[in-house]
Amino acid sequence: MLLVLPVSKADLKLATLLAGHLEALGGLTRHKLLVVGTLQTKDEAATLKDRLAPLFSEAALFVPDSECELGWPQSANHLWARTVRYLQHSGNKDTWYWFEADNTPIHEDWLDAIETEYNQSGQPFLGAVQATRMLDRATGQFVKTDGEHVIGTGVYPRDFPTRSMLWSYVRIDDGPNVEPFDVYLRHEIRPQTAVSKLIHNNWRTQNYEVGPKGEIYCDPIDELSVYGPVPSTAAVVHGCKDGTLIEALKK
Repeated sequence: MLLVLPVSKADLKLATLLAGHLEALGGLTRHKLLVVGTLQTKDEAATLKDRLAPLFSEAALFVPDSECELGWPQSANHLWARTVRYLQHSGNKDTWYWFEADNTPIHEDWLDAIETEYNQSGQPFLGAVQATRMLDRATGQFVKTDGEHVIGTGVYPRDFPTRSMLWSYVRIDDGPNVEPFDVYLRHEIRPQTAVSKLIHNNWRTQNYEVGPKGEIYCDPIDELSVYGPVPSTAAVVHGCKDGTLIEALKK
């Protein structure tokens, strides 16, 4: 499997913590790495690639020649879409995991386990599913729930561009109603996705602690990110925004 690690300016601190965590866990020698930087982070992304390369069978760096500085979701949309285009034109033959820096692996064989789950799923996509919460772009306030979507940080097939008619239309402009790429593509991707038992979504969470029996708890950042304890089956937790899960797992 190809692990794709995007590193924007906003990701640098978490990506550096994640790199140390991956080094401590090990267990990645069967897999490949692609670090995706931006024009602003190309030097730091190159350093991360060189640091992590010994853990993987292959490691590469991709830096798009253009940048989007409009903030979320346009900047994330731009980096994801440019990476899809790069993989398409570079002849990628690997299933790939878009692994955002707020992901935290729990144990050593996490990526082997997710690859096995994917291979046994019978579906082209694998990931966590959550309710699609529509927000007012001007105020950030919750408006309504509109179905569900597969969170963007998940596993994609090697032939992804042939399975989506809409991916190249993901918006990066500053107009109204710009949606995150995973929300925009939800009606295409959700029916083709196996819900992972190993990828757990704790969107926008902080202050992680590990209990005496290994149970993992956290606090929400806002009222839309309230979750219970992390399931014991989880191999990866997505959404820790302060790096405390990595620190808690060291204890």
